[in-house]
Amino acid sequence: MPNLLKVPLDVMETEKELTVRADVPGFGEKNLEVRIAPRSLCITGRRQEASDEKEGRIVYSERRSKQIFRLVDLPAEVDPDGVNATLTDGLLEIKVSKAGVGEEDRGIVRAATA
Repeated sequence: MPNLLKVPLDVMETEKELTVRADVPGFGEKNLEVRIAPRSLCITGRRQEASDEKEGRIVYSERRSKQIFRLVDLPAEVDPDGVNATLTDGLLEIKVSKAGVGEEDRGIVRAATA
């Protein structure tokens, strides 16, 4: 079984959105995947570490896989289509809109244009 890294995170809630911040140092955009469901969020990641070199000659070589798997239950239902994720200096920030927020406004706009 792979050794999973612990990923500390914070979940913040406002009236219109949820923001999840996760510490993922050493991982790049290509190494991470974020999946959103109406009541949960899943962060997965995988990267390889390679060898130590001394003066261009390999002295020791071992490949270790660093993996992340973090499943988070969200405090409110969200819209899986309204997601914005950014990665800056090892901090993954995911902003997702709450489900149903602003739907009344869209209904009024549709009625006015119809």
